[in-house]
Amino acid sequence: MFPSFESILPILEPSFYEVNQHRKKMKLKKILYILILVMVYISFYFLFKYVLIIALPLSFILISWISSYMNHKFKQLYADLLISKLIDALFRSYKKPEDDGEFTYRATYSPNEHIEKSEIYQSNYFGDNHRIDGEDYIEGQLGLTTFRFSEIYVTASATRAEDTDSTVFKGVVFIADFNKAFEGSTFIFRRKFLNNTHPYAKSAGAFQIELTNHNFNKEFLVMTTDDVEDRYILSPNFVNKIQKYSDRVNGKAEFVFTDNKMFIFRETKKDQFSGKLYNSDDEARLRQIYDDFLEYFSIVDELTLNRRIWSKI
Repeated sequence: MFPSFESILPILEPSFYEVNQHRKKMKLKKILYILILVMVYISFYFLFKYVLIIALPLSFILISWISSYMNHKFKQLYADLLISKLIDALFRSYKKPEDDGEFTYRATYSPNEHIEKSEIYQSNYFGDNHRIDGEDYIEGQLGLTTFRFSEIYVTASATRAEDTDSTVFKGVVFIADFNKAFEGSTFIFRRKFLNNTHPYAKSAGAFQIELTNHNFNKEFLVMTTDDVEDRYILSPNFVNKIQKYSDRVNGKAEFVFTDNKMFIFRETKKDQFSGKLYNSDDEARLRQIYDDFLEYFSIVDELTLNRRIWSKI
């Protein structure tokens, strides 16, 4: 069981003051840099009026760069001083199940890394010609299950010169080691009014099946390469847990089971795990991040992946 936010808050409070002091200094630096830039621009205006047209857009570009740089720098500092300590406190204070004997629980955080694109391509959720970027990589182990997740940004390159790159996915990818060896692949997609073709699943040899849960079938489209194995993996109890998780995240999650792993692709537009330079209420922001983390850390428990339901062959 993971600790409540209130129980670990005393561990984090000393970092709030340190973060806020850095925030004040960085805001002052940002203002100073912009003022210097404005003074330089004014000087150029009076000395070289003819460069006004060039200098003005250049000034906007530099101001935008300064803002982006300071925000990135604060985000890094926030990750080191608060996010890393939050994850450490969550796992140091974790209470293991009494009946599980030797029970491993650990997690590490790398803010500038993300899940390897080769592993994401294993899922056949995207084509292998997409560009993948991301951040906020967390990996660890809970009981028998190793897991990793990160924010991921997937874009497809334009096929014609006049087109622009398109965003395919923005959100969090969660991967857990499934305690059951299986050879096939199973995909659980949300049913949509349009775009129910899923070419990458079909290219893996998957075909559509119906489960016995009619409500689940109304919300999800299930495809598999092995319908016998699929029905063993997707037991009625397991399907109910997937349904509950989907409801909790407002139906923004899809699932893939392949290569002895479970992939969860959760779409979200917000930057989930980052601090903000102009948000001084760090306790409220960290509580939001705590809730987000707990949602992912609890997947292992919620979906019973770390219980000895299956054993690896």
